[in-house]
Amino acid sequence: MRCRAWRKYQILSRKGGEELCCAGCAGSGIGVGMAKHYYLSEMAVSDKHGGGLTLQRILAEDLDAFDLFVHLDQFATLDAPIVQRFANLQLNLHELFRAPRAVVPGSAGYYVDRALSRLRLRTLSDWSRELWIRRCANHVLQRVTLDDSIWLVVPQHVASVLVMNHLWRHRGVQYVTWLMDDHVIEWRNGWVYPPRFEAEFALHLRHAKQVLVISPAMARLYKSRFGVDAQVLFGPADPVSAPVCQRPGSAGPIRLCYFGAIRMWQRDASRGWSPTSLRWTRRSTFSAFTTAPLRCGPRVSSSALPCRQTRSFP
Repeated sequence: MRCRAWRKYQILSRKGGEELCCAGCAGSGIGVGMAKHYYLSEMAVSDKHGGGLTLQRILAEDLDAFDLFVHLDQFATLDAPIVQRFANLQLNLHELFRAPRAVVPGSAGYYVDRALSRLRLRTLSDWSRELWIRRCANHVLQRVTLDDSIWLVVPQHVASVLVMNHLWRHRGVQYVTWLMDDHVIEWRNGWVYPPRFEAEFALHLRHAKQVLVISPAMARLYKSRFGVDAQVLFGPADPVSAPVCQRPGSAGPIRLCYFGAIRMWQRDASRGWSPTSLRWTRRSTFSAFTTAPLRCGPRVSSSALPCRQTRSFP
């Protein structure tokens, strides 16, 4: 199952253009050939994060072909560190070059940034971030062999997009970008990106050898906004011969268990249920909410949520 899915999306290619697919398929494995394979992201291939688990689920043994895992955020080292077998192959740029801190609301820098932003000028935060991005990218240019290299970029925020754009501008490196989440876009009477970042993001998508996304809604958004074709890539479920659950009855409370954090996205999806009947309960290993009784409010359409998919029950 994984092999067919991996081959379908033609993730990476050799210098001569020959397609590479899963090592178990008829073609060559991802690590076969002279090309160097590098990974760039704010997150690591970790057992403690959904993104890291998705990478392992889909790429499996193909991950062993990567020569270097480049990280840009402490999330990849402190919160969800890389799996042990790749620990000696990571380059943690955020540890070599300290990332700029966000301005504190109410501080002098905060009000200066607000004033500059209203004038559509670059803020102090913009300048410090761009300086940090250049330092990280220049370190890669000087220390990493980029000839015949192919990169897999998994953006979790702006840093990996901007660093890869810098590498592309200076060396024309080949890369595939895999958008598992779009943490940058915001809803303000429509989907919007921060000033100046949208142009950088458009360049990043348009020059990628392949754009992969986590949902059809995300692919539609990028097609309409940037004119970019994207393929949906998500870890397949193991096939079963019969349904593994039964539809609950309509009488009495229904308890739903969600394994994960309750943050903005989960609360956003939960608005599809009547808010007066929704009660969240926290547990050490899972979160749950109970409806008593179950009453459906306006259903949440997955087509309206490019960053994630929401399922509404009939």
